[in-house]
Amino acid sequence: MQIAKNIKTLNIITNDISTCNKLEEYLYNEYGIMLNIANNKRKSLLNAELILNIDFPEELINKYKICKNAIIINFEDKIKINSKRFEGININYYKIAIPSKYKLNNFKNELIYESIILHQNNDFKNIMEKLKKDKIKIKKLIGNNGLINEKEIVQIRV
Repeated sequence: MQIAKNIKTLNIITNDISTCNKLEEYLYNEYGIMLNIANNKRKSLLNAELILNIDFPEELINKYKICKNAIIINFEDKIKINSKRFEGININYYKIAIPSKYKLNNFKNELIYESIILHQNNDFKNIMEKLKKDKIKIKKLIGNNGLINEKEIVQIRV
């Protein structure tokens, strides 16, 4: 819902359309946001400029043509896009800055903070409040070939 509030139209590609029907109705009635829910991966992935990959495995996503300038953000697994046609950005990981009170030697900041969030908070609103309170910022995005710089993202969006 947080993403949907910042854009005009949101497309969700899923095999279980019925689970998104309440969300679709809520967003339209409360915010006037159109939510398109589909299970047609072929057509939807070809037209999507931003893809939030929550649960598509690498084998499945590589079966379909993806918009050549898409930005893909992978949440679960590291995904490599095999298409030679794909010129977009494939984000597999991130780096954040965390307050010094949370830092531990020999541990990644991202793992420490994710553990804190999962341990203390279990609802989205509380998590967002904690992120704001701790002033958490994404420092770097990481793709298959290393760090993704801001120029690459701006170049894709032009």
